[in-house]
Amino acid sequence: YPLMIEGIPATEMAVVISGAAAVRKGNQTVAMLGPGDVVGEIALIARRRRTASVVTTEESTLWVLEADAFDQVLADHPSVGSKVLRVVAERLAELEEQG
Repeated sequence: YPLMIEGIPATEMAVVISGAAAVRKGNQTVAMLGPGDVVGEIALIARRRRTASVVTTEESTLWVLEADAFDQVLADHPSVGSKVLRVVAERLAELEEQG
């Protein structure tokens, strides 16, 4: 099941609660996601288009947070912002290592 489509503007992010999903650029799988993994946060924060597609690879449960709700969570709980920033920094470092 497609969750996010490459090239489409970001309107939400998701956390995998159970199951699995694949991150794909074109026809190539570049990452696998499992419980606890976050996806879509960079494009959502930057209000940009998706740089990859995400599809579930088995029956999955996800917690989806739309842009307005995400902004409200950050306003109400500033500590969440620092955790999200850490995830974004880790993700960007991984991308840089991949070259």
